[in-house]
Amino acid sequence: MCGPRERRSKNALFVLAHQDDEVFLSTRIERERRSGHVVWCAFLTDGRARGADSARRNAESRRVLGRLAVDPDHVLFAGSEQGIPDGDLPHHLEASLGVLSGRLAGVAVERVYTTAYEGGHQDHDAAHLVALAFAGARGLIGRTWQAPTYNGFRMPWRLFRVQQPLAGPRRRCIRRLDARAALHHALLPAHYPSQWSAWMGLWPGLALERLALRRETLLAVDLARARRRPHEGPLLYERRTAWTYAAFATAAAPFIAHHLTEIVPLP
Repeated sequence: MCGPRERRSKNALFVLAHQDDEVFLSTRIERERRSGHVVWCAFLTDGRARGADSARRNAESRRVLGRLAVDPDHVLFAGSEQGIPDGDLPHHLEASLGVLSGRLAGVAVERVYTTAYEGGHQDHDAAHLVALAFAGARGLIGRTWQAPTYNGFRMPWRLFRVQQPLAGPRRRCIRRLDARAALHHALLPAHYPSQWSAWMGLWPGLALERLALRRETLLAVDLARARRRPHEGPLLYERRTAWTYAAFATAAAPFIAHHLTEIVPLP
């Protein structure tokens, strides 16, 4: 069941790497809020990649989340508070989980959402691991969902697919959007002027999913996949950055051993 359960679900947590990653989960954020649930959003890096200003990026996300009716007191800029650099989240997994667990210690979270583990961006995959560790500690793996962002699986050069999941036998929740919602969520990237160059490349794929196909796709998390390479062949972040999967795996190995090896997934 991927939809909200009215009687038992009150708090939903969205674990994100960057201030604009909420766009990939905006349809689900809105659905949670329209169901009367409390939404918490945690950003795990400072957003200062390519000379961007952290305060400006925080303000952009705060405004967009306000349009989605998220209480500003429930938006946590953990990466900015801890000085976790954009692009380097795999080296700060323990610190991110510590902040997240501490800030939400008294909050009864019923569902967790995060970006997919797909090799598109090393920070997205790192945020995924943090979300799994948080969910595992609270017995929420069976109620944790991931949203595809972008990946380069079977794509040439630096090309990528947007919001198209990797193949696999995982549970999927596909929800059709009405025309108004599809348009509203397709246009959200316009509210991130500091990131216009990135969204110029991402928006056509997002528009295909939101405007043409009018769908929201969520996948159940897969603990086994999160412990290995996201997919065969070169990962997108290996093509576009200095990061390699070997470097990612080395940085993440102690965290995975500590937090993810003993979690037993629910059937």
